[in-house]
Amino acid sequence: MILVIGGTGTTGRLVAAKLAAAGRQARVASRRASAEGVRFDWYDRGTHDTALDGATGLYLIAPLGDADPASTMLPFLDLARRAGVRRAVLLSSSAIDAGTPGLGEVQAQLGEMITDLLGRPVRHRAVDEDALTAYHEAHGLAPDYARFLAGLDTAVAAGSEDRVTTTVADVTGRPARTFRDFCRDRLAGAPCAADA
Repeated sequence: MILVIGGTGTTGRLVAAKLAAAGRQARVASRRASAEGVRFDWYDRGTHDTALDGATGLYLIAPLGDADPASTMLPFLDLARRAGVRRAVLLSSSAIDAGTPGLGEVQAQLGEMITDLLGRPVRHRAVDEDALTAYHEAHGLAPDYARFLAGLDTAVAAGSEDRVTTTVADVTGRPARTFRDFCRDRLAGAPCAADA
């Protein structure tokens, strides 16, 4: 059985659905237990054993809002290993090198692409790292995590993501699609400016 942490979230629910469609047993774990899953909270170790019971694989997202999640995640991963988990997949970013943070120009390009596909304006408004940190803090993020996220934008703007890899094909067995193709598929039927 595969434990999907964050299983009701954006990526976790998709992973759980794909596993179910492939005939694989998945346990959805989230901060609020649902009919299909169990309660799991990174900061409540009392939820870990129940979530891990019978799991042989994990899909993980880091604790939200934690700039340095290792102190929370590593003890859990050790517990998971002792409980019989043999494989773990972590949702992460290639913008995050060991010990360093890293998003900005990419967002502007994505805004232009979505504008083109929808036929109505979607704009990216660039802000500097200090302003973005302040924005995140004003919306409830801890100062160190706010600075970390803003630093990711700065790193991407400086070119940290300027590369092509074979990861998608290696993992899925299918070639990667462009973001434009992804949006075209996902935004099919979305109201365009001409429809308004």
